[in-house]
Amino acid sequence: MRREVIIHIPLPYYSSDQLVRTLFAHRKFHNRRGTFVPQPKLYQNIARHCLKEEPSKQNFSFLRRSLLSGLPHGTKRIFLSFAGLPNSPLEIVSEEGILPDLSVLVGRISYIFHDCDITIFVGIVNQGKLVSSLIQSNATIRASLETAALAPSIYWSDAIGACKDEYKRVRFIVWRHEESVGLWPNIIRRAAGMPESVIPPGTFDMLVQKLNDEGIKHLRSLLSRTSELSEDQVKKIIMTFLESKRFSRNLRTQIRIDGWTQDVISHFDEIYEDDVRQIYLDRDITLLGENITMREQMERCRG
Repeated sequence: MRREVIIHIPLPYYSSDQLVRTLFAHRKFHNRRGTFVPQPKLYQNIARHCLKEEPSKQNFSFLRRSLLSGLPHGTKRIFLSFAGLPNSPLEIVSEEGILPDLSVLVGRISYIFHDCDITIFVGIVNQGKLVSSLIQSNATIRASLETAALAPSIYWSDAIGACKDEYKRVRFIVWRHEESVGLWPNIIRRAAGMPESVIPPGTFDMLVQKLNDEGIKHLRSLLSRTSELSEDQVKKIIMTFLESKRFSRNLRTQIRIDGWTQDVISHFDEIYEDDVRQIYLDRDITLLGENITMREQMERCRG
C-alpha cells in the first residue's frame, strides 16, 4: 500500500504549532481512520538535525526509519509538522525571496519519502505583515529584511511554484493565514483525509481565540444541528460569527512599523493579492477558501 505523507511547514510567530496540536489531541480518532499523528516532540528535533543541520544520506535513512517504522496497522497517511524549518527571519525572507531554502527542503523530503505520496501544507501571510512581525522579533536585521521585502522575488507563488515544477509528484495545499479561523475545519479535514460532510474534532480550537463564549456556544450548536454542509458553507457560517460584534472578540492584526507609510502598506497589500491570484491560477496548487470571479475561473481553465 502506497502511503501518503502530509507535512506542514509552519511559520514561526503565526500559531505555528496549532495544527499539529489539534490533530495530536484527537489522535485516537484519526488513528482509527487511518491517519497516524505521532507526538511531535519525538521527531521534530531529529527532523531539524537530519534535514537542516547535518543533511546526509545516512541521516535521511535514519529519519525515514524513525518516522515510518512500526506504524499502526491500517495506516494510510502520516501527518508531520516540521517546526523550525524555517526558523530564523532570514530563512523566511531574504533577498532571494520568501522561503529561499524551500526547494532544498522539499528535495530532501522527496528523497526520504520516495515511495510515498507527499503533500506539503503551507499557510501564507501578507508580505507586509510577515516582514513587520520578523522586524519586531529581531530589529537588528531590519535593513536586510526591508531590502528583501522590496525585491521582485517576494512572492509565495514563486517559491511554491518552483518546487511544484521541480518535484512534480509533491502536492501543495495552501491557505491564507488571515483566513485560518474560517478555514480551520477544512484545513483539519484535508490534513486528516476526512470527507467533506464531517465536522472534524478540533474545529473550535482556533475559534476560541476569536469568538467569545457565547459565540462558541451558538456556533457549536448550529454546526452540530446542520448536516451535509460544503466547505464553503461552513466557512461562510464561521465568518458570519467572526464579523458579529455580539460574538467576536474583535482582535485584528495591524502593521505598525516606524517609517512605514500607508503607501508602503498598500504596496504590500497589492503584492499579496496578486500573489494569491497567481497561486489560484496554478491548477497544480490547491488554494483553500479563495473566492474567485468567473473571469478568473475561465482564465484558469484556459491556462
